[in-house]
Amino acid sequence: MSTQVNTYVLYGLLLKIKDCPLDEAVLYNVLEPYTDSAFDAATNPLNGITALPDGLNGDYLAIGHVIAKTDCDTHFNDPVAVPAYALQIWSWAASVAGLAKELGYDLRKLQPHWIVVSHYR
Repeated sequence: MSTQVNTYVLYGLLLKIKDCPLDEAVLYNVLEPYTDSAFDAATNPLNGITALPDGLNGDYLAIGHVIAKTDCDTHFNDPVAVPAYALQIWSWAASVAGLAKELGYDLRKLQPHWIVVSHYR
């Protein structure tokens, strides 16, 4: 079994998979169109959002708008600057909230923020 890792910088939510009220199979079916490939530079495959379900031990689910991603098994060579304006961030937050709501999370308890995660799958 192989492992791939990418590091992501995104604006969104870091959720606990165990807190999702959906059955695990349903959860992964909903997330599939939002999930990118470890080997493809493209991100945000659906509605400007990427989903990163923890493939190492299933603890977290990161969903959000990715602004930077490393190649598989590499690191960032330069600092990442955030080229976002308030209207862009509000738009990303609305898209993220829509997916979180679809997954059954309580939006009253969630606040989107900047996330940097080394994501294994």
